[in-house]
Amino acid sequence: MHAGVNVNTQNTHCIGGETALHEAVNKGHYECTQILLEAGAEINSKSYCGKTPLMRCIPQWDNYETGKKKLECMRLLIKHR
Repeated sequence: MHAGVNVNTQNTHCIGGETALHEAVNKGHYECTQILLEAGAEINSKSYCGKTPLMRCIPQWDNYETGKKKLECMRLLIKHR
């Protein structure tokens, strides 16, 4: 069911142009990532600093579990390309 929400809306506050997909993959939320992709989230959307959701999947200062979850999200994004 579609509630009329634009899943590609960019955050104009402190984060700087990131979408819900950027945030979902950054937190390693696989199920949210999957739902957003099925709802038409744009994989190549760029934040104001030019980062795509795929770039946000790269584990950086994460603990092992979060890094592992981000890699699962990365695989899902690549599958949907």
